[in-house]
Order: sequence, then C-alpha cells, then structure tokens
Amino acid sequence: MGEISWSPEQLRIIESRNKNLLVSAAAGAGKTTVMVERIIGLITQETRDIDIDKLLIVTFTRDAASNMREKLSGRLADMLDADPGNRNLVRQQMILQNARITTIDSFCNSVVKEFFYRIDIDPSFRIADKAEMALLRHKVLDELLEEKYAAAEPDFLLLVESYCGTRNDEKLNRLIEDLANASYAQAWPQEWLNEQEKDLIVDIGSTKLRPAWKEAVFDICKRGITGAAAVSDGALALGRTVAAGISTAGDTKAEEKKQKFIDILANENNALHSLLTADNRDRFENILKTLDFERLMMPKGITEEDQSDIK
Repeated sequence: MGEISWSPEQLRIIESRNKNLLVSAAAGAGKTTVMVERIIGLITQETRDIDIDKLLIVTFTRDAASNMREKLSGRLADMLDADPGNRNLVRQQMILQNARITTIDSFCNSVVKEFFYRIDIDPSFRIADKAEMALLRHKVLDELLEEKYAAAEPDFLLLVESYCGTRNDEKLNRLIEDLANASYAQAWPQEWLNEQEKDLIVDIGSTKLRPAWKEAVFDICKRGITGAAAVSDGALALGRTVAAGISTAGDTKAEEKKQKFIDILANENNALHSLLTADNRDRFENILKTLDFERLMMPKGITEEDQSDIK
C-alpha cells in the first residue's frame, strides 16, 4: 500500500493515546482508514503490550465491520511484507480472526449470551423481528389502556374524550405510538419525555397560547392553506373553462347563475391567497374571521366528472 499523507487532524486522532476521543467527519472523509491506522498503532507500539483481540471495535452495520476487518488484515499484510521477521505482526495477523470487530447489537447480544447466568435470562433467547416487536407493542398498549379504562381515572377519561371522539380509541393509540417513536429517537428517552411534560405543565390553567406555540400553529395553517390554494387554482381554472363552454342562449337567469358560480370560485380563491400573503398572525386571523364560504351551485351543462373535480 502506498504511503498516505495524513492531515494534521487525522494524525492527531491516529497518535492520540490514553484519552477519550469524539471524532466527527462527513461520509467519505476516510474515517475507517484513520481508525484502522489508529488500531495498528495501538497493537504495534513497543511500549505497550496490546493484542488485537483485546480491543473492542464497534460499528453500526455488518458491512462496516467486515470492511474494517478486511482493511486491518490488508494493513498487517503490507507491514509483514516490509518486515517478514516481525513476530508481533505475525501474532496480530493470526489472532485477528478472534478480534471483536462487530456491530453494537451483536456485541450486546454476545455479552448477554455469555453472562446470562448473572442476569437471570434464558440463554436460548433471540432477537425479535420488526413484525414481532410491533405486535408486542400493540399488545402492551392494549393491556395498558384496558387497565386505565377499568380504573376510570378522571384525567385519563378526559384524555380519551379530548382525542378519541365517539367511535373508538384508535386515534389515541396512534398518538401514543407516535410519542413513543419520537422518544426512541432521543439519546435518553425517559428524560426527553419528562422535559416535554414539564413544558406542557407550564400551560395548564393558562388562557393564552405561548408565542412559540402561536408561531407553530401559524406555520401549520399557512402550510395547509398553501395546498388548499393550489387546489383552488385548479378548480377556478376548470370552472372558467367549463363555464365558457356553456351556452345560455339569452337566458338571463342561467347567465346570472353561471356568473355566480365563477364568482364564488374566484372569491374563495382570492381569500385563500390573501391568507398566504398575511405576513403576521394578527392579519392572518383578521382575514380568517371575515371568510364566508358560500354554497356552490353548479350551472346546467357541466358534466358529472367536471362537477366532481371542481368540488
């Protein structure tokens, strides 16, 4: 292997000893190569007696672990070509197959299997797949909700009444699952949930939304109306096209009905776009209060398909 020119930052990582390191680098920056060189430095330095099978080398994927092992083997082979009589290099190459180069979950799995008798776990356990985990989560949630219904605690019943409607509690189930999934994405799920609870408690008993919450609601409304305005643009364009093709043959009432049809579509379209141009919550709220959606009456001569698209 040709000589690699290391950057000062990479060299500090490779040569650093007796301290914890946190290294951040983008994809393709050479993290694996730097890590391989750091490991080689640890197992070949003369001042310390470290074997490759005494190190724990953890990756996130099996492919990454396999790639790491291959690179270490190749690096040791290159060093042996340059120094065939080096006993330490021969030893490290021989015991490389026993080195713990593995994924996080595989390492944890091996620890539990090896020390099952210390933690009272059946050694024949296995890792559940995603479908099994989903079924278990649903089962636990169903059992929890049944216990809460049986206890009939006022706070829980208020929660159900607020989020479930009158049919079933499926919406509450989804909300709980979404909250659980959001917590799983955090480094410390329980602490994160506790912080969210504290944040909500601040508003209990308050008659006003906090500014941050108002901004969030405002943003959600604007995004929803952006989509509605786009659909309204299509309805107005189609309405004008089909209305232009309808002949009223001098029938004043029919002509007025056709014009009323276009006016309603245009007014609603203008209202939606005026909401989008509102640059602050107060103006947005004032426009929203003045909206009055009239009943849309279809003039004669429009096909059922066009009526359905416009509606």
